[in-house]
Amino acid sequence: MVLGETRLSLLADQAALLAHAAQLEPCMALPLLRALCSAAPCDAAGRRRLVEALLASGQVLEAMAELADWRERGGDMAALGMAATSAAAAALAGFNRMREAGDFGAAERHVSALAILNPGNSAILEAALACNRRLGHAASTLHFARQLLALDPRHLGAHVVLLEQGEGHELTSRACLALAPAGSLHPLRQLHEAHRAVSLLLLRPLDEGGQRLLREIAEAVRRIDPDALEDQAQRDWAWHYRLLVEAADPPPPAPREVPDAAPLMNANGTGLSWAQLRRRRVCREAKLVFVVAADEAYLRLYGRPYLASVLRHCDVPALIVVHVIGGHARLDALRRCMDLDDPRILFSADDFAPGAITTPCYDHDGPRRLPVAHLQCVRFAVAARALAELRLPVIVSDIDVVLQRGVQDLLDRFGTQDVVLNRNEASESFGSHITANLMLLFPTQAAAGFMADLGDCLSACLAAPQVTRWIDQCGLQFCWNRNADARFGWFDTAADINNVMYRRYETNPFRFLSLFHGFDMASLPPA
Repeated sequence: MVLGETRLSLLADQAALLAHAAQLEPCMALPLLRALCSAAPCDAAGRRRLVEALLASGQVLEAMAELADWRERGGDMAALGMAATSAAAAALAGFNRMREAGDFGAAERHVSALAILNPGNSAILEAALACNRRLGHAASTLHFARQLLALDPRHLGAHVVLLEQGEGHELTSRACLALAPAGSLHPLRQLHEAHRAVSLLLLRPLDEGGQRLLREIAEAVRRIDPDALEDQAQRDWAWHYRLLVEAADPPPPAPREVPDAAPLMNANGTGLSWAQLRRRRVCREAKLVFVVAADEAYLRLYGRPYLASVLRHCDVPALIVVHVIGGHARLDALRRCMDLDDPRILFSADDFAPGAITTPCYDHDGPRRLPVAHLQCVRFAVAARALAELRLPVIVSDIDVVLQRGVQDLLDRFGTQDVVLNRNEASESFGSHITANLMLLFPTQAAAGFMADLGDCLSACLAAPQVTRWIDQCGLQFCWNRNADARFGWFDTAADINNVMYRRYETNPFRFLSLFHGFDMASLPPA
């Protein structure tokens, strides 16, 4: 008899054959029942009997496979009656048994079979995802994650999987974790994800939806108390992330008085005002202003190498303004210790008292001993004043930056811009994506507006109960993001400024060499 004739014979005698199968032991009936289901795959009675026989023979996964095939063919599960219910119950019992025994391979096979029949059951899908993730089955884990997201677009575990596998939309996943309900995610993980989400948001100008999401994330992190964590290292990291996120959503600036311009002092000790400086020949001929600010300790360490490098290498007529933070009473003595009597050098100072600042300033390893955030922000106020008073391009940098070649080509290259910033391409993180060690401002209305925004932002953040040690860099990126109408340029980090750390001097291609903390000053070439 040929195959087609066999199938017709089975179909003709189906009722009799099913009755005969019922008389046999389940294991003996299986070949006959399989043949009947192959001949009539959409017959509910035959499929039901086959599932029952498989369960009676202890072949739970095979029974589940038959149910899956039935479902795929469009069969009604209700037509299989208790056979389908019993198979699912047996698979669930097998999953629990194997999981408790630590046999996660077998547990996964049982729960994955259940998931095929229950694509809308989130508990089963979560168990299948967990087993596959533990076993390292990336494709299956991602499959179940996507099924869970179809049921709940904010499912935390599914978004964790998407992030682990680099799938989906990273901002969507991280924002979802950042906005997780209280208690559903470890607070430190939630703060970390909030910072990552904010970092991604601020890589480009925000639209209305982005601004709304930023505010939601900032509000969420403000409800997390880092001091509630038991471990000190976790508390420090938690404050670090929380304050970075808060810096992306600063409070509205409080009205503040613009202080009178600090009087200046020539390198020879002569005092003068900004108005008097504007009348001097050295200012009338100047095409550029360099601005730095430092406390006495940093001035003594880096001031002379910085000044000597600018005097030696600058190829355009320029002024150099050195602001000494807290150095008003000792300005003349500090001016003399630079030992550089040049009319292009000007000093200013203020009465800043570090001990009067009680605001904790956090990095990832805890609060700083000094009010670093306040100290780092002073140079921007001095630069804004120089820009307004002298109406010249301004290069503002850290004092531990030395100039190694001329800047005329730099001014020519960026002559149509308003503000030039140092972007660290190696980092997308808010707080380090834009580096504060070098900035070029042109005397334009847009640049003045940018500096006014920066002053408001920094002033508001420094007045908060706590502040991030990276507030200067946060402020630059925040104000870059919201000043979409300004024309921004970017320094060439392969030639203009180094964003990699040098421990000691070595031959390098950089116009400005940033020495960074811990640099071996004795290795610098003679000025």
